[in-house]
Amino acid sequence: MKKCLTLTIIATGMFLISCNNNKEPLKTLRPSTQKLINPGEWISETDSMAGISIRENRLAFFKDMKFTTDKVYEYELIDSIYIYPEAENKVGEYVIIKKPKDTLRYQIITKSENILILKTDNKEEKFTIKN
Repeated sequence: MKKCLTLTIIATGMFLISCNNNKEPLKTLRPSTQKLINPGEWISETDSMAGISIRENRLAFFKDMKFTTDKVYEYELIDSIYIYPEAENKVGEYVIIKKPKDTLRYQIITKSENILILKTDNKEEKFTIKN
């Protein structure tokens, strides 16, 4: 499924590039070159008992330091790119979480070794890796 999504995104982008004859940038998505977020427990700055647990390509949001296995989801990082005839410009990075009947998108505002700031619905939340 992941390969199919990736190929669909790339194929759609290439098709749209060939059809883009004006000076407006083509807005498309591409899998990020950085495949994963550093594994571990990322603790919320606003609630020290809540956060995100990350292992390989899976994550779980937890509250009261607990989560259940049905709340563990696969994720991938996606770059938002504007493509001009002469260049490409990366304008954002997103975490895409795949649920059985839904897909969630969180914009990555900041990502480093120990800080992760995510934005959804015009609300930012800061997480710090637990040492």
